[in-house]
Amino acid sequence: MEIRHVRYFVTVVQEGQITTAAQKLNMAQPPLSQQIRRLEKELGTQLLVRVGKKFLPTEAGELLYERGIELLKEFDDVVDIVKDTGEGLRGTLQIGCVKSCFIIYQRPFAPFMNSGQMYIFRSCQEILFS
Repeated sequence: MEIRHVRYFVTVVQEGQITTAAQKLNMAQPPLSQQIRRLEKELGTQLLVRVGKKFLPTEAGELLYERGIELLKEFDDVVDIVKDTGEGLRGTLQIGCVKSCFIIYQRPFAPFMNSGQMYIFRSCQEILFS
C-alpha cells in the first residue's frame, strides 16, 4: 500500500462519491476506481459499500479512514519539516561573539527564544573562553 492510495481512499470517503473525489484529486474517475479496487484486493477486504449514489465505508473501511487521516497528517507534517529544514527555515542558528557584545546580540533574538513560534532559535548562551 502506498501513501497515495490512502489519500485516494480518504478522499473518496470524505466526498462520498468516486466522481467528486476524482475531481478533487485532479484525476479521472476510472483510474481512481481501479486504485480503490486494487487497495481492497491488496488488503483482502471490502472497504466501501455502495448505498444509492453514495459510497460508505465498511467496518474495515472506517478503520482505514480514521487511521488514514492520522497517517496523512503525520506524513504531511514530516514533508513540511523536511522542506523547511532543507530551505534553512528550521535548524539551529549559532552566533558567536565576545562577551562584551553578548547583550547587544541577545536582545534582538529574545522575542523568538522559547516563544514556540520559531524553530530556529533554540537557545542563546554566553560562552566563556579562557
